[in-house]
Amino acid sequence: MLSGVLVVLALGVLHRAHRAYVQWMWTQPTFAPVTILDDAYEVRAIAWSERSAAALLIARVFAADGSEAYTCMTGMRDEVKHLRFLAWFFLVNLSAHTSNANMVGCFDRATGKLVGFYMYHDLQNAGTSALGWLMGGIAWAAMELGARGFARMVNMGAWHDDHFKQMTRAEESTRPRWVFERMVIDDACQGRGLGSAMLHARLIPAADALGALVVLSTQKEANVQYYAKAGFTRSHRAHFGPSEGGFDSVFMIRQPARAAVVKE
Repeated sequence: MLSGVLVVLALGVLHRAHRAYVQWMWTQPTFAPVTILDDAYEVRAIAWSERSAAALLIARVFAADGSEAYTCMTGMRDEVKHLRFLAWFFLVNLSAHTSNANMVGCFDRATGKLVGFYMYHDLQNAGTSALGWLMGGIAWAAMELGARGFARMVNMGAWHDDHFKQMTRAEESTRPRWVFERMVIDDACQGRGLGSAMLHARLIPAADALGALVVLSTQKEANVQYYAKAGFTRSHRAHFGPSEGGFDSVFMIRQPARAAVVKE
């Protein structure tokens, strides 16, 4: 009985320490805010207090868009449950990223509303804390998805990482390699050039300045054409899962406009 109480108390202390550490990491400055589109919007780093809004925005856009990857991941036909799970998944994902993840938000300056988001991080060390997933309720995810569904979620992440690493394996080991993901624009702000302006406000100049390779995956052909305008080229197409119920992803890569000098 006493040992059980001590375990619970220890987990509570661990949870608080982990939360304090992650919050501290999120307070570290990343880049100065940039105004875009006639100063109507501001692009800046996401704050700790804004992660829930970011997770919900990502979940809403991906659920409404009918993302095959996340439909395959959850296997849920109930739209409400699917959206709820995605909101949890992205919240824990954002919270668990710590030292080397750059999370970029676009805010309407008139209302302060978050209307766009993307993130990028180092390929070799995603910066995701396993403890963060544990504290975020990974056991709940296992119960919601079942054993097969949970295994599918884990395997899907590993499958993407394997393809990203294969794409960049021949490159110089000293060159930064980033994964770009989770790009979404609020439905009400579509068609204004917001996504392109966001990319040119942070990701593209940062990658060019550091000579970084950037990789991504997408399931939609329209996105392939969109990212091609930002300098990404198609690498290959791959299929995840069974022929029925799985999905195809197109993997793309962007070379820096000019290679940065990397010191040994």
